[in-house]
Amino acid sequence: MQAPPDRPLLRAAEVVAADRRPGDAVWPIDAVIVSWYLNLEPATPVAFPRNFNNPAIMRPLVESGYLAPDALGETMDSNPAHLVVRSTGGGSFEPPHFIRNYNARRAADFGKWVQDRYSLFYDDGRVSVYKANAADEVRP
Repeated sequence: MQAPPDRPLLRAAEVVAADRRPGDAVWPIDAVIVSWYLNLEPATPVAFPRNFNNPAIMRPLVESGYLAPDALGETMDSNPAHLVVRSTGGGSFEPPHFIRNYNARRAADFGKWVQDRYSLFYDDGRVSVYKANAADEVRP
C-alpha cells in the first residue's frame, strides 16, 4: 500500500522499508517520525534534532556520560544506510538548520560527509531519502 500524497514522511518510510536490509541503520535527520513508522530505535539518543543546539539538554547528558561530547559526530560515525531529511528541492543537499547552528565546522563536515558518502535515492519535493554509496555501507 502506498501512503497518500498528504503523508510524505510515511511515503519516505515506505521507500526506505522497501530498500532496507535487516540491521540497516536509518537516520531520519529532521523527520523523527520515520523511525516510528519503521519500528526502529532512533539513530541517536538526541531524538529531536533541535536538542543538539540546546545546552540545557545536552550538557547534563554529556556530563553524565550518556552522550559523547560530539553526539552528532558519533551518529555520523555509525554510517547509517539511509538518511531522511526535509527536501531542499532540486536534489541538492543543505545541512538542516540545527546542524548549521550546532557548530560551523561540523556543519561543513556534515555537508561533505553526505556528499561523499550518499546519493539521492528519493525526493518528492518535500522529503529526500539518501542512500549510502555501496563502498560506504556498513552492514551487520
